[in-house]
Order: sequence, then C-alpha cells, then structure tokens
Amino acid sequence: PTYSFLVGLLLAGWTLTGYDASAHVTEETVDPRRRAPWGIFLAIVVSSVAGFFMLASVTLAIPNLDQAIAFGDNAFIEILKLRLGSLAILPMGLIAGAMWLCGVACMTSASRMLYAFARDGGLPFSSFWARISPSYRTPSNAIWGLSLFATILAFSVSLYSAVVSIATIALAISYGLPILAKLLAWKKTGTTERGPWHLGKWSRVVAVIALVWICFIAVVFVLPPNTQAGWGLLICSGILTCLWILVVRERFAGPSYRLAPGGVAV
Repeated sequence: PTYSFLVGLLLAGWTLTGYDASAHVTEETVDPRRRAPWGIFLAIVVSSVAGFFMLASVTLAIPNLDQAIAFGDNAFIEILKLRLGSLAILPMGLIAGAMWLCGVACMTSASRMLYAFARDGGLPFSSFWARISPSYRTPSNAIWGLSLFATILAFSVSLYSAVVSIATIALAISYGLPILAKLLAWKKTGTTERGPWHLGKWSRVVAVIALVWICFIAVVFVLPPNTQAGWGLLICSGILTCLWILVVRERFAGPSYRLAPGGVAV
C-alpha cells in the first residue's frame, strides 16, 4: 500500500504542472508583476479543486475494483462508459478539449522561452529563432520549430511516459532553482525586498516546503516502472552540463536588462 500510494502521487505530479506558462508570456501581459503570479496561483487552485471532485466522482463510481484493474490504462474511460453509457462522450469530449488546450499552452510557453533565449543570443542560429512575425507579432519561427520537434518526438519514441516524466521532473527542478536562489539571497544579504505579489511572512516557509516537495517528487518520478525516465534525465543532464562547461559559459553572457523607474527590470 505504501508503494502504491507513492506511485499514485504521479497522477498529481503529471497534471499539476505547466502552470508557469503565465510567467513565460509576461512580455505580452499588462501589469505582469501582479497578473502573472495571480495566473499561476489560480491555475493551481482551480485545477486542484476541480480535479479533486472529478477524480473523487469517478473513483466512487467504480462498480468493481477487479473489473477496473482489468481495464488497464483505459480504466477512466471505461468507467465513464459503464456509468453514463452514450452520454460518456460529453465528459470525454471536455477532457479531450482540455488536453488540447494544455498542449497549446505548453507550446506557447515553450516558444516564448525559446524566443527569449534566442533574443539574448543563447542558442545556435539565435537570429532565426528570435525573429518576430510582422503580421502576427509573435515568434513564428520558434512556434513552428517547436511544433515540428514535438511532432517528431511524439512519433519516434517507444515509451512516451518516460518522455513525459523527464519533462515533468525538469520542470519541477526549474521551479526549484529560482526558489533556492531567493532563499540563498535572503540568507546572504538579509534583504526583505519583495515584489508586488508575495506571501508575506509565509514566503520562506512555503519556499522551504516547495524545495522539499520537489526533491521528494523527483525521486518518486523515477521509481519503477519509470526507471527509464531517471536514466534519460541523468544522460540529458550530463550532456547539458558538459555543453555548459565546455562551450556555453564562455559564449553566453546572460540576458541584458536595464532598470526602469521604480526598480523594475525591463
């Protein structure tokens, strides 16, 4: 039961991710220092509440546990069919639509990250990836390039769950890095400066809990039967580390910015 509980955490780990998309489109957002954090916060709250009621309803609707286990990966859909009959097409359609929108949000977020790195000269052929479409005012080359890459990846891998796990672990780590940097800055400088959206006295407590959770869930993500994800992440991390040490750190100076009135980086 303990191991089953730990593996069951993967459901929340895989779904409660990608909420940082609000931060990646801040250059196209009005008052981003307030609205981007609210977008991240509300995405988590709404997904948690709605997801809980949906999963609780489907779990309580299971007629027989052995029968549900026999359904395998299609258990969710088959339970809906058993209980709703032909009407199951309605929630299945809503779920499919939500998955499509999640994919669009991921592509939007990833294309803006690709554009941002390219704009700062951090990628090969940066001028191409940083090009903005004069008609749509969006980084069209980055969008189409990532779309092609994602399509090729989806049809070329044999174990898609490993790819999903690697992406989710990497995202969790990317969330943890700025949190850790902020905690270290607090400790080193003792500064209490905060942005316009913050958690007040709970900031450090939540930051520590977040880091502990990220370390914990990263281990859960590579437990059997997801060991391939662990090896894949280890290999990718090794390649990226070597590239950084041998090539990138000597060529990439980092993003350039200036401080506008009020101390806001632009």
